[in-house]
Amino acid sequence: MLPYHLLQPDIFLTDPMGGVSRGHQGPEMFRGYNFTITCSTQPQYPGGSFLLTFTGSNRTQTQPAVNHSAAFLFPAADDSHQGTYSCVYENYVFSHNFSSESELLSLTITDLLVQPDIFLTDSMGGVSRGHQGPEVFRGYSFTITCSTQPQYPGGSFLLAFNGSNRTQTQPAVNHSAAFLFPAADDSHQGNYSCVYDNYVFAHNFSSESELLSLTITASPLPAFIIRHVVVLLILLTAITTSYLYYKPTKRQKRVNRVSNMDLYVNAMEMVSLSSRAEAGEERAAQGTE
Repeated sequence: MLPYHLLQPDIFLTDPMGGVSRGHQGPEMFRGYNFTITCSTQPQYPGGSFLLTFTGSNRTQTQPAVNHSAAFLFPAADDSHQGTYSCVYENYVFSHNFSSESELLSLTITDLLVQPDIFLTDSMGGVSRGHQGPEVFRGYSFTITCSTQPQYPGGSFLLAFNGSNRTQTQPAVNHSAAFLFPAADDSHQGNYSCVYDNYVFAHNFSSESELLSLTITASPLPAFIIRHVVVLLILLTAITTSYLYYKPTKRQKRVNRVSNMDLYVNAMEMVSLSSRAEAGEERAAQGTE
């Protein structure tokens, strides 16, 4: 009695670098690792060949069956390798062509490094929350921090500014890096992302954060006015504390009045110096324009 079909072949994935993990949908391969898809069948008939098909495209590979199997090597996994594979075993027996297809192998390509985080902080209270993301008042300082989980030691963070070639790089210290911007202006408005790079298992790997959309807006009060108010508040606090603490006698009143006057004069000098510095900055900016 002649057979009318070949036994169903097997399909499985192996890797020499340990870059395969098991996910819910099937094997997951780390990006950049090499891997091999092997097709095999039981020794039913000698010879034949294996066709490796990639579902959803016309990409196929064919190899002769050696010892009833064939191995298909992929040197470096990337997004183009993600999809569903199957093995088709073909053989010519009893003057007829027969073929049999394996089950499907669903392969996912993932990053070895987890996705880093990106967030914005400020020390002057110049950040507000807008509809599109954080908003920083013009002239205020702010910091963008990149961080990642303690997965591997070392590495570095690259802060990318979308829409330009402007980037900054810092080594990862305690799995994070902080990028300081002393004074916000319109050139800082845009989308930022953190790219974490690390060299592990003799390969370079990287992972990119989500985008941080930053808007620069006008401050409700000029920065120099805010600085003056802070100085005056410090002065008032110092005078009040001094008066309540020392409780001056009649002979001490004149000395304390002089001390308080000195505090006031010093504070006014600080305000004056701050105003002159602000004016100088404005003149310099106008001269540059």
